[in-house]
Amino acid sequence: MSPEARASEGRPREFSPRDMRVLRRAKEILSGEDVTYERARRDLSAEGLLSYVVDGDGGGVQEVRDQAAEQAAWIEFIRGIVQEEIATLRDLSANLVRRIDGLERSLDRPNASPTPSGGPISTTSAAAVDSEAERRRNWPRFR
Repeated sequence: MSPEARASEGRPREFSPRDMRVLRRAKEILSGEDVTYERARRDLSAEGLLSYVVDGDGGGVQEVRDQAAEQAAWIEFIRGIVQEEIATLRDLSANLVRRIDGLERSLDRPNASPTPSGGPISTTSAAAVDSEAERRRNWPRFR
């Protein structure tokens, strides 16, 4: 965490966007089963998210940056966001394809009409319509 995120002498903590990213990732890691704080620290460190080190004398905080690890962490963070959005778009696309297929099927059937909600299409088959028309043609004619 950044030096500003450390509480001291009644001063409130101030989390930077980077601090918030570290906290979110720590929460994700710790949500797994049987994950210890030490393992979470190792994972965060491996991802380049723990770049602040407390000095040995206990008084100061020194920032240590591993730019390659930090860049890799940013790329992974952004990749996760993009994957979530792509999944949402795929779901929407699949729903639209189903609705278009239903509408196209309803246009192919003379007595079928789509429901306003995009729900199921009429189950009257073309064979049933043809059978009914044939039956009516064979009715006796009255004079």
